[in-house]
Amino acid sequence: MRVLITGASGLVGSRIAKHLSLKDIDLRLATRSHITYELANISTCKLDWNSQKSLDAACEDIDVIVHACGVNSQDSLADPISALLVNGVGTARLRLAASRKGVRRIIYFSTAHVYKYPLAGKITERCCTINQHPYATSHLAGELALYSHPIIDGPEIIVLRMSNAFGAPLDVRANCWQLLANDLSMQAVVKGTLRLTSSGVQSRDFVPLWYVCSVTEKLIRLQFPQDSYRVFNLGGSSMTVREFATLVQAQASTLLGKLVQLEIPPEMAPQEKQALDYCSRKLTDYLGLSSPEMESEINDLLLFCLEICKSS
Repeated sequence: MRVLITGASGLVGSRIAKHLSLKDIDLRLATRSHITYELANISTCKLDWNSQKSLDAACEDIDVIVHACGVNSQDSLADPISALLVNGVGTARLRLAASRKGVRRIIYFSTAHVYKYPLAGKITERCCTINQHPYATSHLAGELALYSHPIIDGPEIIVLRMSNAFGAPLDVRANCWQLLANDLSMQAVVKGTLRLTSSGVQSRDFVPLWYVCSVTEKLIRLQFPQDSYRVFNLGGSSMTVREFATLVQAQASTLLGKLVQLEIPPEMAPQEKQALDYCSRKLTDYLGLSSPEMESEINDLLLFCLEICKSS
């Protein structure tokens, strides 16, 4: 089996690449820049998302595409047009290339944020997608591009609306240190203390990257053909930011052998507590999985931060 991974230089794409390279799967890693790491069983190609010829070539002799390329939330807000061109139009061009080249399945990493802002209450795949942030609307455009104009014998589409993924990157230069878990882990190692920038009462869903990789492998290995189009929530555990910070604090204190303090600013004004239940039961039932544990990914992330500090 041959798998194409787009966005292979990013946090999610690179971790999936590392996981699959150990599973006897031939990989073609595609990126707009260049790959900074070495793995077994891989070849690389540089993608031009404005060139259909470039996308057609990337899809040659490919069975499954893992589409993890996309403009992040901050950059989407700063440049909504570029977000739409990459997340929306680029995905439409990839779908056309996949159909032309006989790709059998596309696994598309969308986002939980397509639903609404802030995410609150019970969120299932049946909920309406009403968030107007450019990050959300551009990813929804990508979903619709994959779904629109079905082509006979075209690829099966699996959409993963992923919550807040976290974990150690393959490259320290990866654009991931603004993520809450990664920021807190680096704080713990560098400063010996954790400081939130808010009172931490807001709810989020966190999913460890080891679990994202495991889910992706299972979806790749599904026997062909499956249903033509499926949408799944991909989450882990819903909790407050304060509760997640406490998990990082506990793991850091154990790893470093000393108590790591957690500093939480007081609430400036009383806030309505909005609980979140990001429901991934459809996916876990489909694949026969249970909810992931978080501690091992947090521990690996802390170890990665320690290695960075030792080598700097």
